[in-house]
Amino acid sequence: MENRVATSAARRDRSRRERLRGAGFRPGKIWHPDTRLPAFAGDCRRFGRP
Repeated sequence: MENRVATSAARRDRSRRERLRGAGFRPGKIWHPDTRLPAFAGDCRRFGRP
């Protein structure tokens, strides 16, 4: 029973990490935007304009 619970928790964690990475985030101490993605530079330019 404990093994199934651990597997279920691991599956949820993996799914959450995949969703965050898919949204353009990468892990650190906290999840933050992945500055290595090409779209990041475009977003910075777009958000930086008045």
